[in-house]
Amino acid sequence: EASGGRVVNDCGHFRVVKRWQGYPGLNMSRSLGDGIAHKCGVLAEPEYSEHVLEKEDQLLLLCSDGVWEVICPQEAMEIVIENGALQNPKRAVDALATEASRRWHEGTDGQLCDDITALLINIKDTSSSSCQK
Repeated sequence: EASGGRVVNDCGHFRVVKRWQGYPGLNMSRSLGDGIAHKCGVLAEPEYSEHVLEKEDQLLLLCSDGVWEVICPQEAMEIVIENGALQNPKRAVDALATEASRRWHEGTDGQLCDDITALLINIKDTSSSSCQK
């Protein structure tokens, strides 16, 4: 609140809004290029973690919160693998994005769908066959 914003509980999703208004309504504490949110205390510094890759790791799946809020990591990997992640990464991320969108619409009676981004990288493949959606 000292930065001009406040956090509100929106049906179990905590959002940053301007002190006396209901926007921007971000469900995160970090954002790039959002001038209003920055005035509410949202930072532009990214939060990240490191993961040591194992010899047997083959795929790296990076997704936005629009995917992770409705699909757990294990299920996301199952969806991309079942949809040919190694042979056709575009089809695999399309299937994941479609399923995430379906769950958003189903869970909100068609009222809401967060931004959905998925990037699938075959870390064993030296060609450029990886794909993003």
